[in-house]
Amino acid sequence: MMIVIAIVAMLSVMSVNGYLSYRKSALVNLSAENIVSQISAMKSDSTYGGGNEQRKEEIKAELGGEVSDEGAVSAEGTYKCYGVSFVKDGGDDVFLVEGFSQYFESKKVWGGDDKGWVYEGCGAVNEEASAKGGHPFELDPQIFVKNFVFSDGLGGQCSNSFFMRFVPPNGGIETSCGVGSFKSADKDSGITFDVSYGKEVNSASKKTVTLNLGNLIAEIK
Repeated sequence: MMIVIAIVAMLSVMSVNGYLSYRKSALVNLSAENIVSQISAMKSDSTYGGGNEQRKEEIKAELGGEVSDEGAVSAEGTYKCYGVSFVKDGGDDVFLVEGFSQYFESKKVWGGDDKGWVYEGCGAVNEEASAKGGHPFELDPQIFVKNFVFSDGLGGQCSNSFFMRFVPPNGGIETSCGVGSFKSADKDSGITFDVSYGKEVNSASKKTVTLNLGNLIAEIK
């Protein structure tokens, strides 16, 4: 009888552990996909106007159901840049992920012989502005973003503080390593980060996200 009880207890523990392992894996995978989805949605918001789904459908209809990155049209009203920041939070290589928005100045200014007339745009980013306008991504309390690296496609990297934003009218991507001025993202630039269950990263409870900023194609593995 005692042997039977021991076997049942052992099977119960194995069942619970298996469920917990599955739950961690599923939560990590969903969280990684959620971060990528939120970033992708920012491109749409900068092109059509955040929350303006009716105008978005009107524009798609006007363009025959297809929207080109080269010819997308912004919704009428107040234009905004929408973006995301990855900022190291403490000494555990954990990053705080926040979304932010900045008003877009549609007035054109002379950018020199090499650029011609350009939009004044959304300006630089600073710590005060990002603190006021930032909102943390909604993630489970046990989910952490770690080991973030941005590669600019030209051999440069940054891994402590990074901002990227989508700029009207076409949702072009601009990046900034730390606070300061932005520059257009190279087609070969990208970001890589781990999404883990708990602060300790191990292969059983983490996913690595690689997002190409040239085409917004993500690889999660």
